[in-house]
Amino acid sequence: MSIPSKNRVLIANDISSLGFSTLAEISSQSLLAEVDLLRSVASLKLTQDKKGSMGQFLTPASVAELMAGMFDRLDLPEISLLDAGAGIGSLLAAFVTKVCQHQEHISTLRVVDYEIDPFLIRYLHQTLKLCEKECQRLNISFNYEIRETDFIEDTVKQLEIGLLNSTNPGEFTHAILNPPYLKINAHSQVCKLLRSIGLETSNLYTGFMAATAQLLKPKGEFVAIIPRSFCNGPYFRDFRKMFLQMMALQQIHLFESREETFSDDDVLQETVIVRATKQQQKSNNNSSGIA
Repeated sequence: MSIPSKNRVLIANDISSLGFSTLAEISSQSLLAEVDLLRSVASLKLTQDKKGSMGQFLTPASVAELMAGMFDRLDLPEISLLDAGAGIGSLLAAFVTKVCQHQEHISTLRVVDYEIDPFLIRYLHQTLKLCEKECQRLNISFNYEIRETDFIEDTVKQLEIGLLNSTNPGEFTHAILNPPYLKINAHSQVCKLLRSIGLETSNLYTGFMAATAQLLKPKGEFVAIIPRSFCNGPYFRDFRKMFLQMMALQQIHLFESREETFSDDDVLQETVIVRATKQQQKSNNNSSGIA
């Protein structure tokens, strides 16, 4: 749903005065439209400086719907979804909408969201309640958890204590993410954490991708919107090697214009959407051509 800019301040004021619980009761709009309204309101209240410092830009409904539509394996009786850096939950809402279109197969949907911004978490709770309501309508058991902790740190901790190993290779059947786009210092704590699992990288988004891959079950599906920069150059060589050892690239979606993906936030970063599948053993034949 696209909201004219001249109306957005009025909408933000109206929603603020009504309160979050009122929005959940609006039944005349689709789930995606309601969540995109939440996104527009949240985006208005976030300063451009804060968006840049966090490296997180909220995903428009059109992009979220495109990403959710790229998953193949939605006919499972039980689905577990990881959304790392969930924001207000646009991606998970698009995924839930897509799953609900296949409700004849699924009985249980579990969602785990990582988010550390208290401001965004308020909206994320509301999105999850809307998703729960939609699943209840279709008799799908919906369970969710918000992990208010650093995603990279938590994943590394699981690896260190052996929660992820050959007998317990992963927790999730699906992962969808719009990771933070943020350069990281070689001496920072997050770089040390990523280095401890064998990844040397210069941007946080590749750390999120690598950590997400670790958490997927064999044959688990992964869809992410990311900068195109990971495809070439020496800065991301370690990441490409690690990622392609775990994951098989299935699809890369290119946008016609770099200006339209996150147009509300004036982001000109050239982005792509990638779909990949977790493999138990990666063949030495690198058919993707990315090195």
